[in-house]
Order: sequence, then structure tokens, then C-alpha cells
Amino acid sequence: MSKTDILDNYNENNIHFNNLNTEDIFIRQKSEIEKTKLKNKKIKLKTTFDLSNQGDITNNSHRINNINPSQTNNKNNNLDNSLKPISLLDYNLFECADFYYNMDTERENLPKIDNIWIENNQIKAYKNGQKPIELRNIALRTKNEINYDKKGIELQIDFTLKLNSQFWIFSRSFVNKDLNESIVFDTESILNESNDVFNKYASVIKITYEDFKRCFINYGTFVEDKNNNLLIYKTFFKRQLIEYKTSEKNSFDDTCDFNLILIDTGNENIETKIKLNNSEKENLTKGNFYIPINKKARLLFCGVGESVEIKKLFINTFEKEDDDENFNKIFSNEKKTCNCCIIF
Repeated sequence: MSKTDILDNYNENNIHFNNLNTEDIFIRQKSEIEKTKLKNKKIKLKTTFDLSNQGDITNNSHRINNINPSQTNNKNNNLDNSLKPISLLDYNLFECADFYYNMDTERENLPKIDNIWIENNQIKAYKNGQKPIELRNIALRTKNEINYDKKGIELQIDFTLKLNSQFWIFSRSFVNKDLNESIVFDTESILNESNDVFNKYASVIKITYEDFKRCFINYGTFVEDKNNNLLIYKTFFKRQLIEYKTSEKNSFDDTCDFNLILIDTGNENIETKIKLNNSEKENLTKGNFYIPINKKARLLFCGVGESVEIKKLFINTFEKEDDDENFNKIFSNEKKTCNCCIIF
């Protein structure tokens, strides 16, 4: 059976979601966010971390608590018990599986992961400085998890996309009973059993390099249909990424280089800063429709299309603020960087 057949079979019972009104889905999502915030009153929803002034995160370890590779032999280790940043050099902290998504259809179907996780020889080669990691049709996850009740995460990723390729970032995945005690876990949500990868808590940040040499960022998540016990993958926000150069002529070719910083504190907002091809200026974007999470989750990175090369990946954790300061301080010193937003 081909990969296309696998995807078509996997999404056969999900087609009816495409007829649902997007505005109605968005309203339902916002309602779910508010209910969750009321339910989890003790969640630390805010941080005063200032991404707009942030440089290379590897130079800021003095204020960030990070993962400790020596803890990987213990069950259910958390990134919040950490001493140093995790990177792809720590290949023993990552594992891989096959990833499928049909880019040839306009429908937003559920991505498919085989869920058979093994070590990947590419990461070992990366450790030896041989070449970047090719993530095409591969899912890369952290073995450890982060506890969003106490910590936020900061990601820095350098990657290259060829035309018609996508890089997927899930800063909240595997939010299931394996990682969370059943006493405090949301038993009312669907797809929360052991090894379930996606449910209503999962986040999706997708970077695409399309035909006509255009780049986009998509913010999406998964919405429940409890009546049919189904899950839908839905994009709520899409923005074109701009290559800001000192000259008028851009340098787009068959490939595009990206430098991305992402902040996730477990609240309804996830924010990113992205530069294209060593641009002078960043694209600053935010999705604000994620269900707040005070649970444990794993980080997941996937690629699909012609080529997705990961050159650098750093994962850092930091203490969330106890107060409820203005979350928008993250981007307080810079304006959003383009007016070509598309809201879905």
C-alpha cells in the first residue's frame, strides 16, 4: 500500500469535517479555552519573557533551566529537572518514526505517525559533524517531556526547505495518560490513551515553502467531535513570511533557509520569530487559540515534501512567572511584521 493510500484510508471518516463552518469551529475553540482556564485556576498562564530582544538562545543559559541528558534512564523524566540545553548533539534523547501527510490535497487531514519509535542513524551522523538531518517523512520526538504546569519552553531551530516542503513543530504532543497521572488528567477528552499523539491539547506550527517561491507559517490545532469520537486538524491562522533584505532583490532559490525561535508557556498563545535567508528583520507572529495546558507533553518535529534539513535545534526550559503580568511583553518592543494575514 502506498503512502497516499495510507493517508486516504486514515482520513476516510474525517472528510465530513470539511463542510463545517470555520467560524463556528473557532467560536467553539474559544469557548473551550475559557472553560479550561476557569477549570485550571492554578495554571501559570503568563510570562514576561521578552522574545523581541532575544538573540541566540545558546548565549542565555544563565537564566534558563534546561534538560539534563543524564536523566534519560529514569521513567517519566521531565525537562523541568534540567541543567543544560538539549540539542541534536544529544542524540540519545531523541527517537524517530515514519511520518505521512498528503500535501497534494486541499483538505486538512490528520497527519499519520506509525508510532514505532527507534533511534535514527542520521542523528548519530549529525553528532559526528557529517551532515544535517533530513527530516522528510520522519517524525522526531523527545524522549523526555516538559511539565507545562511549571515551565515554559524556548526553541531555536535552523532548517532548510526545498520547494514544496513543510516543517511541522508540535510543542504539545503525547498529552495522554502515559505522561499524566489519571487523577489530574482530563478524562473527558478523546484520544488520551497510552501512545495517543494528538488530541485537543496538541499544537501545530507549520512552515511551508510553496511554488512561486512563497513561504508561509500556519498556526493550527486539533478540534474534537465528541458525538462521532473524531478529531479534526484545523488551521486558524496563516501568514506569508517575508524575506527582509537591505536590497530590493530577494535571494529566493529552490531552497530557503530559516532561523526560528518559538516560545510556548502553556497558555492560549504561542509566538514565533523567524528570519529567512539571513534577513535583517524578523517575522513576528502569534497564534492565540490553544487550549491552556498544565500537563506534561513531549516535543515533536516532522517533515514532508521534497526536503527538510535540520541544521540546528536547541530546546531550553524556563521558570514561568508567578504573577499575571501582560503576556504581550514578549513582543512589546516590535510591531508585527506584515499586513498580509489570512485568517481561517
